[in-house]
Amino acid sequence: MSKKSLLKSATYPHIIHACPLSDPSFPYPTHTHGFYNIGWPEFIFDPLAFGPEGNAMRINSAYRYFTNPINTGQLDGVLIGKILKLNGPQLDSKYMQEDPFTYCFRRVYADFEAVKVAYGEGVVFMVPAMEFIQIWTDGDDFALTDIYFKGGIIW
Repeated sequence: MSKKSLLKSATYPHIIHACPLSDPSFPYPTHTHGFYNIGWPEFIFDPLAFGPEGNAMRINSAYRYFTNPINTGQLDGVLIGKILKLNGPQLDSKYMQEDPFTYCFRRVYADFEAVKVAYGEGVVFMVPAMEFIQIWTDGDDFALTDIYFKGGIIW
């Protein structure tokens, strides 16, 4: 499986692996690596939502949102089971002023199919356990199911 890494800036503690949509052999979710190393959950996103670059931009916006002192505790809320919904300008007032979508954040576990596709079955055995946050666009409820990600996303 070839993975395209998108490192947006040296200031981020993560890299983003994004599925090249031109290679439909095994589509996998856009996902981060590196948050685990700083005690954060890794983020995953449906590869078909906004494509590799669009998903990466939104993941980076989420990182900036959650590290903003004004939003202290929001990530902890998601990790204890709350669903956080933010419109585009709330998520990133600088780059997403005209964005009409609502972005949702929820905790998912290593047995969620999207996590297994993105990180491999061995992620279950990580110590300490890895945590995961799924980002999806409100209304794309199909992306919340295991069946959607089973064997890679089919379009």
